[in-house]
Amino acid sequence: MAGWNDLPTELKERIVDLIDDEKFVSKGTATTDSTEQQTLVALSGVNRELYELVGPILWRTLKLKSLSLGRLQHFASNIAPRRAGHIQQIEIEGSFNSADDIEKGAALCAEAFSRAPKVQHLYMRTCSAFVSKLLPLLSDSWRQGIHLSALEYLEMFCVEGFDDPTLSGEWSGPLIDLELEPDDPVALPHLFTMLDRVNSTLRKLETPLLKSSHPFPDPPLHLPHLRTLKLTLNARTASVVSAFSASPLQSPTVALVVDTKDVRIAGTKTFEVVKACKETLRNVLVEIKVTGLDLAGERPMTQIYEFCEEEGIEVKIDWQGGDSEEEEEEDRF
Repeated sequence: MAGWNDLPTELKERIVDLIDDEKFVSKGTATTDSTEQQTLVALSGVNRELYELVGPILWRTLKLKSLSLGRLQHFASNIAPRRAGHIQQIEIEGSFNSADDIEKGAALCAEAFSRAPKVQHLYMRTCSAFVSKLLPLLSDSWRQGIHLSALEYLEMFCVEGFDDPTLSGEWSGPLIDLELEPDDPVALPHLFTMLDRVNSTLRKLETPLLKSSHPFPDPPLHLPHLRTLKLTLNARTASVVSAFSASPLQSPTVALVVDTKDVRIAGTKTFEVVKACKETLRNVLVEIKVTGLDLAGERPMTQIYEFCEEEGIEVKIDWQGGDSEEEEEEDRF
């Protein structure tokens, strides 16, 4: 009877993969006490062969939480040289205690990432100061083609990092998904500069409230593959939605944070985009966060709803009152 040592490597890889059949470990969602995680960790300590077979699963997702210089130094010096080549997803969370630690920590992260050419997903929820230090270092490496050239998904949760000019400078990664949730509004010029850099690949964009004293581009942005869009607009930036009228949108969500008098203008601009993209649209969601409403403001929303119904497009208009007597959300249509 054939034993483990007699099996071909391909079959051994399949057997090891079955332990993480639902991909909880490789996607970073398994807990440390899960059966899958504990089994794979135990196997990695049996012998060199199993150590190598289990590595791509255990190190597919790298979680850098509770950031400290000691942990980063250990990873950069001892683990990254052997395991960074397996990493496809990096999650950075936490912060540092001093400016000196922030600068040293950013340098250690950049050093480790330089050994990770397969990273596709970078997620950062950390202090703005750390991201501001890290991004220029990553940009230098991007320009040299050292790493992150496969980056497809970028999620950021701090405004200073996104506003760093190096981020909207040169890109070598085929970015298809950009999600931004900073603490403050994102500057419109930075957003449009970045979108212009990644326009040949971007399929999904989520951005928080925008801020700008400048008009949006005319003609509209050239984003030939953009399918999913989530914008949060106010009275000053309501017209920005028109910049996406030439994109093949399928699932746009437009959140309007406006005063009563501005609903009509914002709604009219949104309706223009809906009409322009009707050939590709599948569903539309408009969220209006406003205190009170007059008939003039309600009219463009009615037009959007009736137009989508006529065109066979799934539509929802979600009215969310502010300080009105009724605090719960109401679906007007």
